[in-house]
Amino acid sequence: MSPELLKLIQLQDIDVKVFELTDRLDAIPAERRQIEDLFRQQAAEYLGLEDVLASSREHRTRIDEDLATYEQTHEKFKSDLMRVQNTKEYATVIREIDATKKAISALETEALQVMERIESTEKEITDRAPEFAERRAEVDSLLAAFDSEVSGIEAELVELRANREVISAEVAVAMLRVYDRIAQTRKGRAMSEARGEIGGKGRCSACNMALRPQVFSDIRRGNELIVCDNCNRILFYRPEQETPAEAGAS
Repeated sequence: MSPELLKLIQLQDIDVKVFELTDRLDAIPAERRQIEDLFRQQAAEYLGLEDVLASSREHRTRIDEDLATYEQTHEKFKSDLMRVQNTKEYATVIREIDATKKAISALETEALQVMERIESTEKEITDRAPEFAERRAEVDSLLAAFDSEVSGIEAELVELRANREVISAEVAVAMLRVYDRIAQTRKGRAMSEARGEIGGKGRCSACNMALRPQVFSDIRRGNELIVCDNCNRILFYRPEQETPAEAGAS
């Protein structure tokens, strides 16, 4: 086999690996999104509890403010009661006192209900916090593994492409052009091993196309670039794979 065909085989090994690594890089963002989306779905109920707690606390604050206002008004009416001048004024103030008293009672009941909801929600959050933290840690670990994998792939790609530059410089421009054209359409798999059969015939290992004896003989000599008529890959032959029957036929 010619040295240049050997170089093309080396290029194929590199290019196949580059395509595989590049495909892996392209797939990682979608896998990350899938994990993050699943976590958001699983965490939605827990995070919803935190929203309920925050809303309940705001509600309690508003009740306390309203309660303070009604209590202040209630005390004012009680003071006014001491200064009434007639029965009509007395009746009016009494109605206001009763109204504010009822409002205060309703707010106190509402405040108690909200406080119970706050305590219940806080307990549920506390109970579920360890499970949430464990799942969060698992997701963070998975995402960190993706980051590490991406760094490793990028470093490996740099090395592979540097090696490719060195090998490509040792191949004739015309031959390299043919190889690159095929490699780009087949994710780096531009080469196919031709394997011998009894009777001096051969077969393309990529597409299983039978090769004419003369073509197979030329491939075995390895002095020229021969492309499979069916799959358009560059054919090569490994002498070390030759069986005794093939050797005798040759």
